[in-house]
Amino acid sequence: MRIVKIVAKGLPLYKNGEFTLNMYASDRVAKNEDGQVLDVAQLGKSGSIYSQNILGLVGVNAAGKTTTLNLVNLVVSFLSDLKVSRHAVAEINRIGRLDGVLNLSVVLFQDDEFYLLESTLSCPSQDAATSGCIHGEDLIFTDEVLWRLACKRPTRMMFDDLDEFKANAVVDTRRNGDPGQDATVLSGTARMYLDDHTSIATRLTGKSGTTQSVPAGVLPREDLPAAVLRAFDPSIESLSYDPQMQVYHLTFKGEQECVMGPDVIPSYLSQGTIVGADMVRFATQRLVDGGFMLVDEIETSLNRSLVAAIINLFASPATNPSGAQLVFTTHVPELLDEIRRKDAVYVLRRDDGMKTEVVRYSDEVKRIENKKSAAILRNVVRGSMPNYPDVQALRMYVKERVDEKR
Repeated sequence: MRIVKIVAKGLPLYKNGEFTLNMYASDRVAKNEDGQVLDVAQLGKSGSIYSQNILGLVGVNAAGKTTTLNLVNLVVSFLSDLKVSRHAVAEINRIGRLDGVLNLSVVLFQDDEFYLLESTLSCPSQDAATSGCIHGEDLIFTDEVLWRLACKRPTRMMFDDLDEFKANAVVDTRRNGDPGQDATVLSGTARMYLDDHTSIATRLTGKSGTTQSVPAGVLPREDLPAAVLRAFDPSIESLSYDPQMQVYHLTFKGEQECVMGPDVIPSYLSQGTIVGADMVRFATQRLVDGGFMLVDEIETSLNRSLVAAIINLFASPATNPSGAQLVFTTHVPELLDEIRRKDAVYVLRRDDGMKTEVVRYSDEVKRIENKKSAAILRNVVRGSMPNYPDVQALRMYVKERVDEKR
């Protein structure tokens, strides 16, 4: 399964209460000198629709990057088991406040067919809905319609404009209604196996279990390959885990093996080694099964070149033959230079009313730009950098406090 587009409505955090993420290539797709297509995966055996393998979200602090990633996480979680999300903080999946209900429109590709899933979700707890403390698992499905595209060679217009998609689609399944009057409505028997937290799309995607969300910096309790560990710490000879004794066996080059428990080993390994090894482990799983990897603050504790190496695992068909999708947030604009496609980068910014806008980089920067980071750092995409007067005011405040104490 591939996600092609996400539209969310009913969220006061965002401008006009909504945002859109196009997870398909809107710009031209070209082959490299070896005849390979990088960074995208073709959807279907023919046609010109490609899903993005990598999507990067960048923006200033409090622009809504983590909340946006959490909403993507919510969508992926109810569609697929093949997902892992890594968060930089302990609290995960918070999506903020609702304005009544959350309406999600998701275009997905499954079994050589394009579908549009329109879902309405609500929060049974009004206190949570208005407090801004809603998490994805607090929501329930109140209505859904699944459309199937009848056209065998779709155009990009059908994905740019969802009304155009529906004009060329037929209803496949409805959550609510009278099955006696409408054959697309789920039967009573089917409804018995569909609780309020489960989407009708699971009948299409085959999702049957829970997906995985983990905090950053937790060393997995399993053997870790030396080839992975040495990329982050070349002094490590080997690291294995004994599940029966619940201890690690760690060997540094030229030293005797050390045996230690999970509480002790973080004292022997750098945080970057733990974070990096864990991320590569999850990336490998998703590259094998063609699933989804969502990472908040991907640069946390890692050298930039090693982050680039992880990003590029998803770009190349050699390491990503199944079209796995990586979505990440970052505070470091330079990491965006590792993404070759302009239409695979989104900038989150606040407007004058302090509402979040989710802006596609390619819509703002038309000319060819060798370094996306240069455009971001020069504030070519307005609002992509902190407000200069606010930074100056911070500096003056600190200077005044320092002068007072001298």
